Amino acid sequence: MYILSEKSIPLVKYMLERYDMYHITNFPIVAALQDGGCVGKDPINLSAQWLYDRHGLNTSLPQYDTQLKRITEFTYHGDYLKTLRQRINIVNELIDCNLDSNLPVHVSCKPKSDKKITLDLESKDSLSNLHFICHPGQTRIQGSIFLRDPLKNILFYIKKDFSKNIDVKEYPYIKKVNNVDDLIKCYRPYIKNKNDSYYYDFFMPSFDKGLKYHGFTESYILKANNIAALPNKKMHSSFFYLLNTFISMNKFSSILFNNKLNIYTNNINKAKEIVDNSQNTILSSFLSKENYQNFLNLTKINKVSEPWGYESCNNYNYTFESNKSYFKQNLTDEEYDFFIKFENLLNDKNSKVKNTLNLNFIENKSLSNFNEIVNHNNKKGICFVLDTDKVKTFNRDLYELLFCIPAKFSVSCNKEKSIAVINCEHKGWQNKKDYKQYTFTKEFFK
Repeated sequence: MYILSEKSIPLVKYMLERYDMYHITNFPIVAALQDGGCVGKDPINLSAQWLYDRHGLNTSLPQYDTQLKRITEFTYHGDYLKTLRQRINIVNELIDCNLDSNLPVHVSCKPKSDKKITLDLESKDSLSNLHFICHPGQTRIQGSIFLRDPLKNILFYIKKDFSKNIDVKEYPYIKKVNNVDDLIKCYRPYIKNKNDSYYYDFFMPSFDKGLKYHGFTESYILKANNIAALPNKKMHSSFFYLLNTFISMNKFSSILFNNKLNIYTNNINKAKEIVDNSQNTILSSFLSKENYQNFLNLTKINKVSEPWGYESCNNYNYTFESNKSYFKQNLTDEEYDFFIKFENLLNDKNSKVKNTLNLNFIENKSLSNFNEIVNHNNKKGICFVLDTDKVKTFNRDLYELLFCIPAKFSVSCNKEKSIAVINCEHKGWQNKKDYKQYTFTKEFFK
């Protein structure tokens, strides 16, 4: 049973009358990329950001190597979405809920012209005809892109002023929201008890009409301001989210820094080559001249996303504003020459990019026996497995797997168990009933 707040009733009515809303339970990655924080709408660039930008794994991991540092980072950056803490936490949460979050990600669109178009969520060409906003839920969108796995709780809005020119292609995972009952199914309490009654409040007092607004698409959305188990127990996921980011990062870091980062493989030379090539695939793919210009271009074509590697002055510093005068829209010949030298350096076999974490390669012939590997790793820390007989190449940096091993999981691996990241401290290795495995999708390694 649910109850709407008094001020929410006219807001819900307003939205049902003026918007076509759809509940989407398998939001394609190509659709998520329309506003997913990626330069060039390419997933590999998100990987590059998460590894190498100011808050990337290789850049900022030392900020988390002691609990005092983790507390300091948390109090300083708070809810800033680009921190490594936020990025690791959102991937952990999505793995844990199988990408079906309690609250919907809100996505609205607006056509770029008055022409009649078909909206096909699986067609890049079709999607290019529309502007998109994904918010609240930008971190979940990015987490979905990182995992290459579709989100399962999307609330999609098309203003009826626009929808007369938009034909939405039907898929089994798209369902029209026709009434309040359909709508409420998208908003689930943080903890749901069968016999509880829940109170929903969509009124946003600081916004016009009491509704959150997507200015870029001229669309209002129904963000839940409060969900409570009656009489007054808070059950809105956002009430718990920020603290959970610290808890998950604290657990992950305490495990990671408890041991050397070992990688178990059947052929050390081949494994080193695969790891180096995979890393350079990320670096060389996103460091094109076009992308490099975008990094320095403060007036990017994509007006929604920030330039890669720089932060807007949104909640704790003025880095972006203070550096405006130092960057140009286009590269000079001298800048481009430097860029080419840098790109060549990345591919120089004798000059590898150094990581914050150094891999310690260990030859082992029993790679399928994860229990044995855990014991060899002294049941401490996190380690990798790479079977070079079954894996010749993969298009991810090995360090990206560190985002994908929540503390409550024993192992994350592909279906063949030839690539794995193992939490050696999980109780499931001693207690089989608590063993928990996450299996990467095939798309993850594409």
